[in-house]
Amino acid sequence: MTLICSAATNHPRLLPVPHADFFQAALESTGEITLDDARIYLCIESAGSDSLCARVTTGGEIVPRKGITFTASTYRHESLDEKDQMILQQTRHLDGIRYALSYVKDAVEMARYRGIFGRSACLIAKLERASAVAEARPIAGSADELWLCRGDLGAELGARAMAETVYRFTDLVRGLPVPVLLAGQVLEHMSEHLNPTRSEVCYLHDALIKGYRGVVLSDETAIGRYPVESCRVATLFRTH
Repeated sequence: MTLICSAATNHPRLLPVPHADFFQAALESTGEITLDDARIYLCIESAGSDSLCARVTTGGEIVPRKGITFTASTYRHESLDEKDQMILQQTRHLDGIRYALSYVKDAVEMARYRGIFGRSACLIAKLERASAVAEARPIAGSADELWLCRGDLGAELGARAMAETVYRFTDLVRGLPVPVLLAGQVLEHMSEHLNPTRSEVCYLHDALIKGYRGVVLSDETAIGRYPVESCRVATLFRTH
């Protein structure tokens, strides 16, 4: 099966990707694309300035507003698009606003974002790439908080390498100068079920004991059937 990704958003036979830098990054990628935390895999067959054609190697249901990632991409994009700039201008004067930056590559990129947002803004660096995990400490110099995002990290590295990377990184969490939160299927079972698995609860407990300051819920609260219950479970161990 072949899938066409395009900047166009109104054609029923296309997968709309309204981000110009996505097609620029395609030229610097390995040719593999993952969707929705690596639930779906594509292989690029041809690419242009505003569209690409890819073969589906692992299929599945495509739902709106899910992540789309190039495996091990070296592409760098240190600017905000028009929508991001509008959001920044509309919110930067408000109290309690925190900005989470996705796919930060390294400390150089994070420093660039700090310059764009200013010193007063609260910035969160999402560690979703191996290069970002490796530079967590210098990235923390330009961030107020770090999130270790296992979903896209796993999409880039594969399951085993992701687990090994998370294990090594966890040993460093207590020594980092800013709070670190754990993200990525923390309570995934609760997206469809009222209670978490015992494995999820044990891992959550261990993560907080080892120095993570909290967790980030995604599907559990964004599209899950039990968002309130998920939040209650996530706060069970907040006293640690």
